[in-house]
Amino acid sequence: MSVIGTDVSLSSFAGSESGTAVTLDAGSYSVGETGPSGYARSDSTDCSGTIGNGETKTCTITNDDIAPTLTVIKHAVNDNGGTQVAGDWTMSVAGAGASPSSFAGSEGGALVTLNANQAFSVSESGPAGYTASTLGACSSSGLDEGAVVICIVTNDDQIATIIIVKNTVGGDDTFGFTISGPSSSTESITTVGGIGSTGPITVAAGTYTVTESLIPANWLQVGASCDGGDTTFTLLPGGSVICTFDNALAPNQMIIQVKVKDEEIPPPGEDVTVQLVFLSLPDGLSNYELVFNVGDASAQSRIARIESIESKTIEPEFFQVVEKQDFSVRFKAIDAKDKIRIGDTNVVFAELKLRILLPGRSVLSLFDPGTTILDDKGRVIERDNLLLIPTKFEVK
Repeated sequence: MSVIGTDVSLSSFAGSESGTAVTLDAGSYSVGETGPSGYARSDSTDCSGTIGNGETKTCTITNDDIAPTLTVIKHAVNDNGGTQVAGDWTMSVAGAGASPSSFAGSEGGALVTLNANQAFSVSESGPAGYTASTLGACSSSGLDEGAVVICIVTNDDQIATIIIVKNTVGGDDTFGFTISGPSSSTESITTVGGIGSTGPITVAAGTYTVTESLIPANWLQVGASCDGGDTTFTLLPGGSVICTFDNALAPNQMIIQVKVKDEEIPPPGEDVTVQLVFLSLPDGLSNYELVFNVGDASAQSRIARIESIESKTIEPEFFQVVEKQDFSVRFKAIDAKDKIRIGDTNVVFAELKLRILLPGRSVLSLFDPGTTILDDKGRVIERDNLLLIPTKFEVK
């Protein structure tokens, strides 16, 4: 503390809560101070002015600590197709006296007051697919009184990826694919041993469609899905999808495929429809006999029970169930009215209703029991010219 005046008895001294007496000659005077920063000073009336002979005055100087302030700035960077804005994140400040302690992110910044000399930290919650980085005072063991600091949190949208997987039955070849969307491209896969892949293809977030744009001669596409769903899909920042395409070599082959009608597998206790499809009929069909199986002999693969089977192309009077059990059905038909003709493709010739029993994985398959399958001219379809494609089946 310091007192400026005439003939001051104690011109400089330490502050005291109980006060310090100072004598001086009559006249003008003032009281000042030096000391720690970060405190707001307020003076009583008699801390400056004039004093007369024999007069007593009291000067009270109060120093109030100033709360430190933190400005939290949120930046959202969308250079890979992201669409989020700063306000999509919730910012949190943990620390004594933090006010506010939770608030929406702001590009302009949000002001937070804190208690001095107390630890604090800034965190956030919000959209996935963004990489966070910080700059400035985003955590501290404590701030001095009156300190003013800034914390900048930046979230940059992550690149997304598409992987195309190609499975082939009957041989190997080179196939072409087109990716349509914000990051369009053409891709090529040559299978080896019946399988091939593009590996991860980096793309911006957005809506995409993947198509098999080049299918070599004598090949049929027998399956196409992206993560088990449609080949048109939306990728969020940082997202990844695997698109799988299945092809079968069909030079003069009859190809029969098992497929789930709606692709979605319901939970236990509900029914699902399974279709049997003639994908390729180069020589047509006059009659057939087949066996449909759920799983194999192991109990864990029998996750669905066969409820019913019906013909969808050949008239019911020419369709016969030879033997039906819970997990297997043998059936046959005669194409008496020539419903199935030479060169037909993608003919749904039967549908089965399955009751889901329990979660698990299985395979739905067909096999030729050894009886005669005849083409449209009554010729036997040899085993080498018959391809039966099963489908994997998973209940979650």
